[in-house]
Amino acid sequence: MKYKLLLITLLITINSNAQIPGTLDNSFGINGQYEYTVTVGTTLYGIIANDSYTLPNGKILIVGVASSGCSSNSSYSGIMARFNSDGTFDTSFNQTGFKLTSTENFRQIIPVADDSFYILSYTKILKVDPQGNLDNSFGNNGVVNLTQFNKAFKIDSQGNFIVLSKFSSSSTTHYLKKITSVGNIDLTFGNNGFYQFDFAYRLNTLLLDSNDNIYVTGQDNTSSTAPKLIVAKLTNNGDLYNTFGVNGVFKLNTYVISRGFLINFDSQNQLIVAGDGNYLGNLGLILLKINTNGILDNTFNSSGYLHKPISSESTPSKLHITNDGNLYVLGTGWFRMYIAKFNGNGTSDSDFGTNGYVLTENVSSIVYCKSSEINDNNIIVVGAKSFTHCNQTKYKLTLSKYFIEDETLSIEDQEMSQITLYPNPFIDKIRINTGGKAYKVKMFDINGKEMPIHIDSDVITTTLLTKGIYLLKININDKSKYYKIIKH
Repeated sequence: MKYKLLLITLLITINSNAQIPGTLDNSFGINGQYEYTVTVGTTLYGIIANDSYTLPNGKILIVGVASSGCSSNSSYSGIMARFNSDGTFDTSFNQTGFKLTSTENFRQIIPVADDSFYILSYTKILKVDPQGNLDNSFGNNGVVNLTQFNKAFKIDSQGNFIVLSKFSSSSTTHYLKKITSVGNIDLTFGNNGFYQFDFAYRLNTLLLDSNDNIYVTGQDNTSSTAPKLIVAKLTNNGDLYNTFGVNGVFKLNTYVISRGFLINFDSQNQLIVAGDGNYLGNLGLILLKINTNGILDNTFNSSGYLHKPISSESTPSKLHITNDGNLYVLGTGWFRMYIAKFNGNGTSDSDFGTNGYVLTENVSSIVYCKSSEINDNNIIVVGAKSFTHCNQTKYKLTLSKYFIEDETLSIEDQEMSQITLYPNPFIDKIRINTGGKAYKVKMFDINGKEMPIHIDSDVITTTLLTKGIYLLKININDKSKYYKIIKH
C-alpha cells in the first residue's frame, strides 16, 4: 500500500510539473494570460505594443501607442510600460508601471549597455533612462527630430543610426537615412544622407551585419496584384552591394504573392527571412534562408524556402533564433495569433503543438501578435485584443505565457539558463547578469583563440577587439555554457 501511495504521489508530481511545449502556463495571470488597459484620472487608454525587450532582471519593457477618448475627440500618446516577470505591472517604474508621453506612436526600442534606451517614434529618436525620463545629453533635450514617417532603425558600430522611413504615412516611397550619434544627417551616406529605393519597393525592416552592411526586406510591388518578396543589401555608405543577388537585390519569384517582414542571422551567419504569401491558392507563412551573397541555401528545407499555411495570411511579427539553431516564428492569422517552431534545417518541429505550431483561442475580437520574448523554457507573447469603448474600437495589451520546452531543468541547468547578456549585438561594452551568482568568463574568436577583455562590475569592455562574431564562455560552479555575441 505504501508503494502504491508513493507511485500515485510521484505521478501527481510529474503531472503538476509537466511543461508541454506549446501549452499555456496557467500559473501566469488568468489561465496563462493578462489583459491590460490603463486609466489616468477618469480617462481610459487602450494600448497597442509595437516592441518589447527583456531586461537582465527578467522584467519586460514594452513601447507602443495608447489611445483615449471617443470617435469625435480621440487622442494618442506614446507609452512605455514595464512588467515583472510574472506579468504584473512593475510599480517601481514611474510608480504606476507605465508612462505616457506627448510623443506619438513609439515604434521600436534598442537597449544601451548603460541601462538606457533609444526609442524610435514616427518622427523622432528619443533616449531615455531606466525610469523612462529623457536623457538631456542626447540631441535636443533627449530628442532628435526626423520629421519623416519612420518604420525601423538600427545602430551601427560607430553609434550612428540607420533609419528606414517613408516620406509620409500615406507615401509609398521608402528610403534609408543615416543619423550621426549626436543627431545630424550624415551627408556622406547615399545622396546627401539619404538612399531612396525603387518607387515600387515597400519595405518593412532592416538588419546590420558585423561590417555595418545593411539588409532590408519587404516586397517589390511592380505588379500590384503579384508582389514579390525582396531582400536588398547596401554598404554602410548607402550604395547597393552589387554582388548580392541581382544588382544588390534578391527576389523570390517562387510564389504568386510573397512579402518579407522579418530578417535575422542564424547561428551560421546566414540570413533567415520570414514573410507571408500565396502558393497554389493557399495563404501562409514563408521562411527562406539565403547567404550573404543573396543566394538561396538549399540545405534549408531542400530548396532554401518553405510555405506553411497556418491561419489565413499568417503574417509574422517576431522571429527568434535560439542558440541551438531552432526557429520560432510568431504572428497573426484570422482572429488568432500563432507560434510556429522549426528546426534549423527548415523542417517543422512535429513535437511542438499540432504539426509544429500553436494557435491561440479563436475569439470574436480582432487580435494581433505584436512582439514576444523568450526566457528559459517559455515564451511571452505580446498581443493586442480589440474592445469597444464609447463607440470606438480600442485595444487591450495582452501578455500570454507558453511553454516551449518539455523538460524540467535541473538546478544546475536553471543556473545557466538565467544568464542574460545585453545589448547583443553590442559596440564596445556588453553586460552580464547571472542573478548574483559568482562566475568566470572567457572570450574566444570564431577560430577558438582567446581574446583579451576587461571586466568591471559585470560589464565587459572590448575596445581593442575588431568587429565580428565571438564566443563568450561563462562558468558557474562546475557548469559552463557558450554564448554567441556580435560586436558592431
